[in-house]
This record gives sequence, C-alpha cells and structure tokens, in this order.
Amino acid sequence: MFDLSLGEMLLIAVLAIIFIGPDDLPAIMRVMGRYYAKARRASDDLRRAFNAEVAKVEAEERRDEMRRRREEMERRRAEIQAQKTATAQAAPADPAAPADPAAPADPAAPADPAAPASGMIAPAAPAPAAPGAAALPGPARPDTGLNARLDAAPGAT
Repeated sequence: MFDLSLGEMLLIAVLAIIFIGPDDLPAIMRVMGRYYAKARRASDDLRRAFNAEVAKVEAEERRDEMRRRREEMERRRAEIQAQKTATAQAAPADPAAPADPAAPADPAAPADPAAPASGMIAPAAPAPAAPGAAALPGPARPDTGLNARLDAAPGAT
C-alpha cells in the first residue's frame, strides 16, 4: 500500500520507540488505528456513494434508450399499418376484375402456356444426359466416372 520495505518499517519503529517511548507507544498506535479506520470508512462510503450515483445515471440512460426504441418501434408500426390501410383502400373494389387491362380474363390461366401460374416457381429444365448414357425416367444420376464406366460397359441397359 505505502510501498515500504522491511528495513524502512524497522527504521520507523525504532524512531517511534526512541521519540515516543515504549510506555506511550501502544496508546499512540491505538489512536492512529482508530483514525485510519475512520479514514477508511469515509473512503468506502464515498466510493459507494459515487458508484450508486454512476449506477443511477446509467439506469436513467438505459431507461431513456428503451423509451426511445419503444417510440421508434411504435412509429414504425404505425407507418406499416398506414401502408397496409392505403394498400387495402387502393385495391380494386371488384376482386374479379383484373387490375391490368392487358391481363387475361381468367386469372388462373397464364397468358403464356409455358409460363407458370403466378406465385409458382417454374420447374428446372432437365439436365442433359451424359454422352452414351441411356435416358431413364426419374431424376438424373450425377455424372461420375463410375456411372460413365457402367453405362459404357457392354451389356449395360
């Protein structure tokens, strides 16, 4: 704490015995111990009060941040609700009437027979067969060297 070596402490003890005397030394040490304890308590109380104030300020900052985030979330929710309301009001009154005049009369039938219905994903085109491989129904096998050798083997169907 004070960074005193053993020799320095012995020197202080010898000087205290010489100047104070061996009879009064215990009473002086007791008084110094009491003052040290009071100073230590005051320091601890000050540290606790400081930490309590810091915690209070941090709690207020967290509360303000949470309030700001809540207000932002409510504002965004109101914007989304307004967009939904505007979209619902902008929708055509007759759901059977097409929104696009160039669209076909039957919404279930696509304009291009090769095009998938709206909202559906077109199936992937079949992978080209390996050279010399027989076209088999079902999913295509991965092209590995083993498959090519099996397909090229005599008598393989």
